[in-house]
Amino acid sequence: TFQGHTTINVADGAKTVKSGWDKFNSDTYETDSASVNLTFTHKLKRTDNQNVATGVNWKLATADDGLSANKVGDNNDQIMNFATNERNGSTKDATTTTYTVKLDPGTTRTICQGINHELEVKVSADGSRTSNQPGTRGSSKACITIKRKGSDIHNDSSAETKTSFIGESSNINKSGAHTIYFYVGNNINQPRDNQVKGGTTQNYGEGEGSTPGPDDTTAANNAICNNFSSLCRNHSEATSNNITIPDNANLVGAKICAASSSKNSVFKETRTRTKNITYVDAEGNSVEETITEPYDVYTYYWQFSDVSCSPIAKRPNFRVTGGAAYSAGKITTSKSSKIDSNNSASNGLTFGSWSEYLAIAGNDIKNFGSGAALRGGSQNDNLTNNSPLTIANDSSPIGHSGISSDSFVSSIKSRFPEAGTFGNIWVHYGDTVNIGGGSNPLIIPSDNNIHIVFANHINIYNATTTVNAWLIADDTLNTCADIADLKELSSNNCNNSLTINGIAYAKNIKLRRTSGALAGAQSADSAEIFNLSAGDYERAYTFASTQYKQPVEVYTQELAPRV
Repeated sequence: TFQGHTTINVADGAKTVKSGWDKFNSDTYETDSASVNLTFTHKLKRTDNQNVATGVNWKLATADDGLSANKVGDNNDQIMNFATNERNGSTKDATTTTYTVKLDPGTTRTICQGINHELEVKVSADGSRTSNQPGTRGSSKACITIKRKGSDIHNDSSAETKTSFIGESSNINKSGAHTIYFYVGNNINQPRDNQVKGGTTQNYGEGEGSTPGPDDTTAANNAICNNFSSLCRNHSEATSNNITIPDNANLVGAKICAASSSKNSVFKETRTRTKNITYVDAEGNSVEETITEPYDVYTYYWQFSDVSCSPIAKRPNFRVTGGAAYSAGKITTSKSSKIDSNNSASNGLTFGSWSEYLAIAGNDIKNFGSGAALRGGSQNDNLTNNSPLTIANDSSPIGHSGISSDSFVSSIKSRFPEAGTFGNIWVHYGDTVNIGGGSNPLIIPSDNNIHIVFANHINIYNATTTVNAWLIADDTLNTCADIADLKELSSNNCNNSLTINGIAYAKNIKLRRTSGALAGAQSADSAEIFNLSAGDYERAYTFASTQYKQPVEVYTQELAPRV
């Protein structure tokens, strides 16, 4: 009787897997290398003590890990003979095979091999032969699971939660030796970003010598772009983490995508080829001969990250003309500092929200200008320089004027305690007032009267572009009630500009319009305009003159006009 044994030598002795006699064993091996050498050694051992010569029929058994290229070794039936004196415990090498496993980063392969054996004959001392007997079969098997570590190149996983803005700098978190970026979606003739599929490895470049194929930059870009097809046809190489998004209105709603790559490893393989040579022998004859020579082939492997994409947006703004902005709490807006040198109408300018006259807040004022300093864009990015008429008792951040809620609303309500017409002033009361949409929308006529709306909630719909009224809400004033969920707000909705000719007062003003703030000179266009015109002052004066005592002039002081 016989037993088999299989040993796997992994990576030139880095690990050894032994099956045991007629047993099975397995192990794992992790590597950073692109290839791992395996050596399989198979032995047979005689386990009986009979004084006869005998033979064993054996065959190499292989296992496939699912890829045909991974199948290792194959042998027809072989006979190994043991002499009479080669009895119990005698061993012989059956065969040794070698195999090189190639692995892409992040992949795992399992290679198995073993030996099946069966008693072939017994040769007795008198020379008689006995054929195979039941129970004289066996096998051994060993497996190694090889895992290559994955790519360590990753773009920012939070990219989808970040936003890039036209005309501004964007951080694409360049992480590999080479990073490319390109634009997808919207009006730029490219597929939507859900067609972008990333990857973890790319085999690029094979040839003789240590530097086959194109230069590293071209190879890296191709390693990425070959996987994204036409998406990369207009790609650019990123030389730093920060790139400038073009100040182009067509990019609003699109995405900027980036992927990185770096050379991970080089696999060297020695091959042979035939070569015809001619030489002169000792007798002076010209001799032609075909010889075989070795040569080295290098295959370059590249790692590349998945694609990360950042949505591109704009920063809508509002402005107050003919009046001032007051808040018992904070005034917080955004600003857009544009640096696209290809658009001279906006390059180097800062755009944002502003009031023509004062800005007064009980708490912080962030990015909101006063004195019309941001009108048409400012050459200064510093908020302090853009706030000449901001009441600021604290310079970091500015604001904190010390004001709190005042008696403005209660004073007006005491004058107009109910709905109706008071001279040239028309007054409406309600809980929730809808303008331009919703249920029971309020119709405000265009005339020379002052219209005052008192409500808990005032909702203005996108179809409305002008409101000629004073709007006073105890709770919220919403400039675009079409969208209930802010996640749905985009440049494709709430995109009509809104002008409110009159005072706007609310505990919380929800500025939801998305128009304006485009590229170039249009960067200064506002989504909402709050305008207190001279006509409102005149009509208020007329009302006071007719309903109450005429004002008495005490003294007159001439002032220089403000430039």
